[in-house]
Amino acid sequence: MKRVFDITCAVLILVLSAPVLIIVAVLIRRHDGGPVFYVAERMKTPKQPFDLIKFRTMSNVEASQNAGVTGGDKSDRITPIGRILRRFRLDELPQAINVLRGDMSIVGPRPPLRQYTDAFPDLYTCVLRSRPGITGLATLHYHRHEERLISR
Repeated sequence: MKRVFDITCAVLILVLSAPVLIIVAVLIRRHDGGPVFYVAERMKTPKQPFDLIKFRTMSNVEASQNAGVTGGDKSDRITPIGRILRRFRLDELPQAINVLRGDMSIVGPRPPLRQYTDAFPDLYTCVLRSRPGITGLATLHYHRHEERLISR
């Protein structure tokens, strides 16, 4: 039933937000150049990666300059449009495609980077028993506190 719920929600999200998706894509392309989407490897299981799709909210840089754990570590790279997208969480709308593909669920643990599943295999074997999600309790609770938590 959860998979049916996920597919239904993902289709509704994509259909109802289609005008917003198009406008955001055009704005990113016009003001920040390409690419419109940010695609990053995340882990579906401790051993199985997938490509997470989001709207690009940061300027492009060389891979060697892409340091830091989260976007909060890279705040000087966030574009003006990216700040708005992040504030209203619009950058996450394309993840509905990941839900349709079966990589993610609507609700579940956030999909980790490979470096975390490699460093903490026992923990992520337990965490990733559930399909990774677009949102979950931690995301909802700590979203506004990310920079303060990381600064510690």
